[in-house]
Amino acid sequence: MVHAGRERKGDGCASRGARDTTRAVARNYTRDEVKTILGRALERQHDPSEAVSHDDLLAIGKEIGVAPDALEAAATGVREERRVEAHVEARIQRARRGFTGHALAFVMVNLMLGVANFVTAPVPWSLMVLLGWGIGLAFHARAAFWPDRARLAERARRTVAREQAREEALARTRELEASARKLGAAVQVGFAEVLSAAADAIDASHAKGAAGHGTGVRVDAGAEGAKAEAQEAEASAREVARRDRG
Repeated sequence: MVHAGRERKGDGCASRGARDTTRAVARNYTRDEVKTILGRALERQHDPSEAVSHDDLLAIGKEIGVAPDALEAAATGVREERRVEAHVEARIQRARRGFTGHALAFVMVNLMLGVANFVTAPVPWSLMVLLGWGIGLAFHARAAFWPDRARLAERARRTVAREQAREEALARTRELEASARKLGAAVQVGFAEVLSAAADAIDASHAKGAAGHGTGVRVDAGAEGAKAEAQEAEASAREVARRDRG
């Protein structure tokens, strides 16, 4: 009986150990499984037809422990690939529209040449035009309906890189212009404050001199004009700064 109890106790410990091992293994996921789990969770939480905003994406990444810089880099890569794919599709659509016009011209022109050949000469010279032009049309059809997407994607990436460089240069130019406007407004405000202080000092000096001679307070017209000019410049500078902030 004691031996049987020990065996049952050992079996119970082994069973618990097996369950613990199974539970530990079941909670470890591969990278592909993580992608699948996150995708299914997003489908349950959001409508599949509804896009996830960038802020929601950052919040999800923060909850699962993804660094914001890594998430931003990944999102930038996805946006670039989206632009590349859009460029590729646009090129293919242009090629197909061009092929439609090419094929129509091919049929109309070769039909007229065939009729003229049949009426004027027994030698089938129009077949030479038909063959040469047909080879070119075949290459056009291949490019339009069976394109080399890898080559088109590489060209599109170069185009996207040039566009991004132009956008970054334009953004830097706008930042420099905004900084220059703010600096100019600050200089105007400072200059107006200096003029105002100088006018106040002149007023105080004239008032002190007039009081010392017993003639009462006398305000010099030139000082009043300088003060008014300073106040006007200060008001103008503050208006410029307010417009820049708006």
